[in-house]
Amino acid sequence: MRYSVYNYDTRQYDYYEGSGPSGTHAGSPPKTFMKSALGATPEQAAWKLPPNAVKVGSGAMPEGRIASRASALSGLGSIDVGTGGKIALALGIAYVAWKAGTK
Repeated sequence: MRYSVYNYDTRQYDYYEGSGPSGTHAGSPPKTFMKSALGATPEQAAWKLPPNAVKVGSGAMPEGRIASRASALSGLGSIDVGTGGKIALALGIAYVAWKAGTK
């Protein structure tokens, strides 16, 4: 599967080959926690680049799925529900509540 990630420095798309479903219909990107169609950043609304993706070129137009690099510092909007994001968020809230109650 081919992915295109916009490179803000070069103002072009970097092309990557990586794992993903084959076929002609891309569907929509997986939902992430607290993401809505309105107000989502381009990085939140795009597919995540698979970890095994290999750069194969670049160009002015996107090819395949438009993707973004996953980042640990990209905020709550990028927590993937499939990776236990809700559990991690609930544990964080419980910790903050516990700390607030011990004062």
